[in-house]
Amino acid sequence: MPKYRYKKNYRMKRSKPIFMKRSFWQSVLVILFLFGISYFFAFSPVFQIKEVKIAGAQKVPQEQIMSKINDILPKSILIFKTKSIFLANISQTEEGLLENFPQIEGAVFDREFPASLNVEIKERGARALWCNGECYLIDKDGVAFEAAPDNNQLMQIEVETAFEQAKLGQSVISRELLSSILKIEALLKEKAGLETQKAMVISTERVNFKTREGWEIYFNLEDDFEWQVTKLTLVLEREILPEKREILEYIDLRFTRVYYK
Repeated sequence: MPKYRYKKNYRMKRSKPIFMKRSFWQSVLVILFLFGISYFFAFSPVFQIKEVKIAGAQKVPQEQIMSKINDILPKSILIFKTKSIFLANISQTEEGLLENFPQIEGAVFDREFPASLNVEIKERGARALWCNGECYLIDKDGVAFEAAPDNNQLMQIEVETAFEQAKLGQSVISRELLSSILKIEALLKEKAGLETQKAMVISTERVNFKTREGWEIYFNLEDDFEWQVTKLTLVLEREILPEKREILEYIDLRFTRVYYK
């Protein structure tokens, strides 16, 4: 007998249009919800920064700082602008302040919800003068930040290898070298009773200090500072009487033996 094969009758199911699917409308609702939340936080008047409080500024007028902050804070989203406290770019704002105001060392920002921004300004403190034709105030990091007033009594530092004028906001001397110079200045005052007015950096190994009496002291930057000052003190006590200082030109402490003229 012949064998018959039975075929199942498969019916093609018609697919529903995408807008008839529940998943489609669920996705639309999620997107609308996220858009609404984003719009609320980005553009709602409740969160638009209305007040910027500045503290700690003395050298730079608050009005100038405020103006620069107000220039940087607004953000553009498509064709819309916003000053939402959530979207305020703190790091970019701080960079803008440092770039435009060399006297500012840093700024701390604190969001005060819903619409205020507190800014604590930290200004640079003058530690010495860097001179190359003109003199500039420099901070502990060796950054020049302001032209020096004529009557400033800080230590003057001159670098023989410096051929360019200082650029405000940039380092003109390394922090380590500045620290060494200031340490020697303090040791000379404390242990030898000498006031200095100028430090001349001759090389990476040598710096000459000019005393207020008019004569110079040669230091080796790679040797122990305290030991060199001790040698200086002994020479002044035993060999160079006070009346001889009027004709003294220099004392050289860079070697084992102390030389003077």
